[in-house]
Amino acid sequence: MSKGFASPPLFWTSGGTLFLDPNPSLEEESVWSCQVGLESAALSPVWLKGNLFYHEIDDFIEQHPSGDAETSPIRIFVNGGNSRRQGFEIEAETLPFYSTSIQAAMAYVCLDLADASGADEIYGFNIGVTFDDPNILYAELFGRYVWWDTKKIPDAEYDTFIWDLKAFPFP
Repeated sequence: MSKGFASPPLFWTSGGTLFLDPNPSLEEESVWSCQVGLESAALSPVWLKGNLFYHEIDDFIEQHPSGDAETSPIRIFVNGGNSRRQGFEIEAETLPFYSTSIQAAMAYVCLDLADASGADEIYGFNIGVTFDDPNILYAELFGRYVWWDTKKIPDAEYDTFIWDLKAFPFP
């Protein structure tokens, strides 16, 4: 268990940007956090890790339109009420077998106070495969999928992984 805070960036309070008005009265968020995790290598070919977390946030920072119009492109950050975030993370990775290992992970966050985008849950998946033979090649292929639950973006689509491939030969 721990207690902490998150200070807003300077441009949220005094600088602003092209589409962001500064808010000099913006205060830091304070958080009470509890986290518990387990990690195991008991299954020799597979490494497993799990984590549960719970955060209570006071003076939750959220983004709103600046001015009267809901459709205003100019935004401002303000302190809201209190919020809770809770969720879990799970990871697994195999030991190399013929120079190849596989990784997978999942994270889920439930927000009890939806943020300015309207999101009340966020989840994501990572999957990957790594080939590492020092005599031949190093290569990795990783995919990432994230569901932001953005209800205020009408045509948003979240139906695919984003893939990243990296490879280079060894001399």
